[in-house]
Amino acid sequence: MATAMAISSIILALTMGFLFYLEIHKINKQVLEIQEQIHFLSNEVNKLKHQAKKKYYSNSKGKQVIQG
Repeated sequence: MATAMAISSIILALTMGFLFYLEIHKINKQVLEIQEQIHFLSNEVNKLKHQAKKKYYSNSKGKQVIQG
C-alpha cells in the first residue's frame, strides 16, 4: 500500500512538473512574439522619423530666409 502511494505521489509530481514546463514554454513563446512585435514597431517608428525629417528638410529648403 505504501509503495502504491509513493508511486502515485511520484507520478503526480512528474505530471505537475511537466505541466509547469508546458506553461513556462507557452510564456516564453508569448515573450518572443512580443519581442518581434516591439522590433517591428520600432522599425516603423524609425521609418516615420526618417520620412518626417525628409519632409521637414524639403519644406525648409523651399523657404527663403529674410534677413533684416
